[in-house]
Amino acid sequence: MGKILLVLMFVAGLVSSNDHLYLFENIQKLSNISSVDAPQVEELDQRKLRIMCEGKMAACFRADQPNTIFIDKTLPEEIKSLTLVGIYACLLYTSPSPRDRG
Repeated sequence: MGKILLVLMFVAGLVSSNDHLYLFENIQKLSNISSVDAPQVEELDQRKLRIMCEGKMAACFRADQPNTIFIDKTLPEEIKSLTLVGIYACLLYTSPSPRDRG
């Protein structure tokens, strides 16, 4: 819980940025997980997002397309940045470590 609070406090300074790579690199540093490459962010309209995310979501990543994050293009930039921080954290913590990849 403490790490989540630390991340949220850290994110307060990042939300004004729509530079997805900058957000990813900072979350990567906070998590101490450097073995994952930055994913591509694909902004979709809500209809396409429901198809890609298999439901009504603001954003998601898929196991069959691990290098892409899909996000609602109609979100305000601040909300989009906060959403990406959460998705990046999930992606980093669920990605296999280098030793798991063989």
